Amino acid sequence: MQNRTAKLLLLGYILLFVWAGISPYSRATWYAENIPIVMIAVSLVVLYVRGFVFTPISYALMAVLLYLHTIGGHYTFERVPFGFVTNLFGFHRITSTASDTSASDSMRSPSPKPSSGPGRFAAVSCCFSFRSSPSGSSP
Repeated sequence: MQNRTAKLLLLGYILLFVWAGISPYSRATWYAENIPIVMIAVSLVVLYVRGFVFTPISYALMAVLLYLHTIGGHYTFERVPFGFVTNLFGFHRITSTASDTSASDSMRSPSPKPSSGPGRFAAVSCCFSFRSSPSGSSP
């Protein structure tokens, strides 16, 4: 078990999980978002311990899912303070309340074409490559 990346990402997830569990916006949302994510994290740890090791980039990409869901569960997804991300990619959030009609009006109007400048959209292709070695031997 020489994969330092996996261990560091797990430590980061545990610290984030503890932080997110301290007075979340909605405890019910926190449970709903984190129970499946904890099950995924535990499954990854069990696979790791049994010798089924993913590549470091695979662990990093999977950690993005774990981290974002944990943060989203703390704030609820509509209240996450990720304004810099929406500004970076040019996204606009549409929220609606019973007294707010501008959101429903904007949903009925045709949406503008997205700008086509470089850096406006990012795509990440994810290959879940792995390496498996029998216990006791190294690849």
